[in-house]
Amino acid sequence: MKTYRYRLVVQEVDGEETSKLDELCRAWSELKQCENNAKDSRLQVEAVIASLVDVPEEGTANHLTGFYKCKTVGKLKRTLNLDNYLKIEDQIPEKLRPVKRSVVLDNKKIKELERVNPEVYGVLVRGKAISVSKSNPTIKVEELEQ
Repeated sequence: MKTYRYRLVVQEVDGEETSKLDELCRAWSELKQCENNAKDSRLQVEAVIASLVDVPEEGTANHLTGFYKCKTVGKLKRTLNLDNYLKIEDQIPEKLRPVKRSVVLDNKKIKELERVNPEVYGVLVRGKAISVSKSNPTIKVEELEQ
Protein backbone atom coordinates (compact mmCIF):
# COMPACT_ATOMS: atom_id res chain seq x y z
CA MET A 1 0.00 0.00 0.00
CA LYS A 2 1.26 3.46 -0.87
CA THR A 3 1.29 6.26 1.72
CA TYR A 4 1.49 9.88 0.63
CA ARG A 5 2.23 12.93 2.81
CA TYR A 6 0.31 16.16 2.17
CA ARG A 7 1.36 19.39 3.82
CA LEU A 8 0.15 22.05 1.38
CA VAL A 9 -0.68 24.92 3.72
CA VAL A 10 -4.10 26.42 3.22
CA GLN A 11 -4.62 28.19 6.50
CA GLU A 12 -3.89 28.04 10.18
CA VAL A 13 -6.54 26.67 12.51
CA ASP A 14 -5.87 27.02 16.23
CA GLY A 15 -2.18 27.53 15.45
CA GLU A 16 -2.03 24.36 13.30
CA GLU A 17 -1.33 24.37 9.58
CA THR A 18 -4.03 22.61 7.59
CA SER A 19 -4.16 21.51 3.98
CA LYS A 20 -7.17 21.20 1.71
CA LEU A 21 -6.95 17.44 2.21
CA ASP A 22 -6.95 17.96 6.01
CA GLU A 23 -10.13 20.01 5.68
CA LEU A 24 -11.80 17.43 3.44
CA CYS A 25 -10.80 14.56 5.74
CA ARG A 26 -12.20 16.43 8.75
CA ALA A 27 -15.46 17.07 6.86
CA TRP A 28 -15.58 13.39 5.79
CA SER A 29 -15.11 12.24 9.39
CA GLU A 30 -17.83 14.54 10.69
CA LEU A 31 -20.27 13.51 7.94
CA LYS A 32 -19.49 9.81 8.49
CA GLN A 33 -20.29 10.23 12.19
CA CYS A 34 -23.57 11.97 11.30
CA GLU A 35 -24.35 9.14 8.90
CA ASN A 36 -23.68 6.50 11.56
CA ASN A 37 -25.78 8.38 14.13
CA ALA A 38 -28.64 8.74 11.64
CA LYS A 39 -28.47 5.03 10.81
CA ASP A 40 -28.52 4.06 14.50
CA SER A 41 -31.51 6.34 15.11
CA ARG A 42 -33.35 4.98 12.06
CA LEU A 43 -32.80 1.39 13.21
CA GLN A 44 -34.17 2.24 16.66
CA VAL A 45 -37.30 3.78 15.09
CA GLU A 46 -37.69 0.76 12.80
CA ALA A 47 -37.56 -1.57 15.82
CA VAL A 48 -40.35 0.38 17.52
CA ILE A 49 -42.45 0.38 14.32
CA ALA A 50 -41.93 -3.38 13.98
CA SER A 51 -43.17 -3.85 17.54
CA LEU A 52 -46.35 -1.88 16.79
CA VAL A 53 -47.45 -3.35 13.47
CA ASP A 54 -47.76 -6.68 11.72
CA VAL A 55 -44.52 -7.88 10.18
CA PRO A 56 -45.19 -11.10 8.29
CA GLU A 57 -42.67 -13.91 8.67
CA GLU A 58 -42.22 -13.78 4.92
CA GLY A 59 -43.87 -11.29 2.61
CA THR A 60 -45.18 -7.74 2.73
CA ALA A 61 -47.80 -5.94 4.80
CA ASN A 62 -48.99 -2.36 4.25
CA HIS A 63 -50.12 -0.14 7.10
CA LEU A 64 -51.99 3.11 6.48
CA THR A 65 -52.07 6.01 8.91
CA GLY A 66 -53.65 9.40 8.44
CA PHE A 67 -50.45 10.64 6.82
CA TYR A 68 -48.28 7.69 5.79
CA LYS A 69 -48.21 4.31 4.14
CA CYS A 70 -45.81 2.10 6.08
CA LYS A 71 -44.67 -1.08 4.37
CA THR A 72 -43.13 -3.91 6.39
CA VAL A 73 -41.32 -6.77 4.74
CA GLY A 74 -40.49 -10.04 6.46
CA LYS A 75 -37.80 -12.29 5.05
CA LEU A 76 -36.39 -15.68 5.90
CA LYS A 77 -32.69 -16.15 5.26
CA ARG A 78 -31.98 -19.50 3.70
CA THR A 79 -28.44 -20.80 3.35
CA LEU A 80 -27.08 -23.90 1.70
CA ASN A 81 -24.76 -26.39 3.33
CA LEU A 82 -23.23 -27.68 0.11
CA ASP A 83 -21.60 -30.77 1.63
CA ASN A 84 -24.89 -31.96 3.15
CA TYR A 85 -26.85 -31.05 0.03
CA LEU A 86 -24.56 -33.06 -2.23
CA LYS A 87 -25.08 -36.12 0.02
CA ILE A 88 -28.86 -36.06 -0.56
CA GLU A 89 -29.13 -34.36 -3.97
CA ASP A 90 -29.95 -37.61 -5.78
CA GLN A 91 -33.07 -37.99 -3.59
CA ILE A 92 -34.58 -34.83 -5.10
CA PRO A 93 -36.01 -34.97 -8.63
CA GLU A 94 -33.80 -32.93 -10.98
CA LYS A 95 -36.61 -30.53 -11.96
CA LEU A 96 -37.32 -29.79 -8.28
CA ARG A 97 -33.75 -29.15 -7.14
CA PRO A 98 -33.60 -25.70 -5.52
CA VAL A 99 -29.91 -25.11 -6.23
CA LYS A 100 -28.42 -23.15 -9.12
CA ARG A 101 -24.96 -23.86 -10.34
CA SER A 102 -23.06 -21.01 -11.89
CA VAL A 103 -19.71 -20.17 -13.37
CA VAL A 104 -18.03 -17.10 -11.88
CA LEU A 105 -14.84 -15.26 -12.66
CA ASP A 106 -11.99 -15.99 -10.24
CA ASN A 107 -10.67 -12.44 -9.71
CA LYS A 108 -7.54 -13.57 -7.92
CA LYS A 109 -6.66 -15.95 -10.74
CA ILE A 110 -7.43 -13.43 -13.51
CA LYS A 111 -5.16 -10.81 -11.89
CA GLU A 112 -2.39 -13.41 -11.67
CA LEU A 113 -2.96 -14.39 -15.30
CA GLU A 114 -2.75 -10.74 -16.38
CA ARG A 115 0.55 -10.42 -14.52
CA VAL A 116 2.28 -13.67 -15.52
CA ASN A 117 0.77 -14.40 -18.93
CA PRO A 118 -0.47 -11.20 -20.59
CA GLU A 119 -0.81 -12.95 -23.97
CA VAL A 120 -3.48 -15.35 -22.70
CA TYR A 121 -5.11 -12.55 -20.71
CA GLY A 122 -5.24 -10.51 -23.93
CA VAL A 123 -7.08 -13.35 -25.70
CA LEU A 124 -9.79 -13.18 -23.01
CA VAL A 125 -10.12 -9.39 -23.30
CA ARG A 126 -9.99 -9.22 -27.11
CA GLY A 127 -12.45 -12.11 -27.35
CA LYS A 128 -14.75 -10.14 -25.02
CA ALA A 129 -14.85 -13.10 -22.64
CA ILE A 130 -14.11 -10.64 -19.84
CA SER A 131 -14.53 -6.91 -19.57
CA VAL A 132 -12.70 -4.57 -17.24
CA SER A 133 -14.04 -1.28 -15.92
CA LYS A 134 -13.02 1.06 -13.15
CA SER A 135 -15.19 1.08 -10.02
CA ASN A 136 -15.68 3.89 -7.53
CA PRO A 137 -12.82 4.27 -5.06
CA THR A 138 -13.25 3.42 -1.40
CA ILE A 139 -12.35 6.21 1.00
CA LYS A 140 -11.49 5.65 4.65
CA VAL A 141 -10.26 8.42 6.92
CA GLU A 142 -8.61 7.94 10.31
CA GLU A 143 -7.44 10.71 12.58
CA LEU A 144 -3.71 10.56 13.37
CA GLU A 145 -2.44 10.53 16.93
CA GLN A 146 -0.86 13.90 17.67
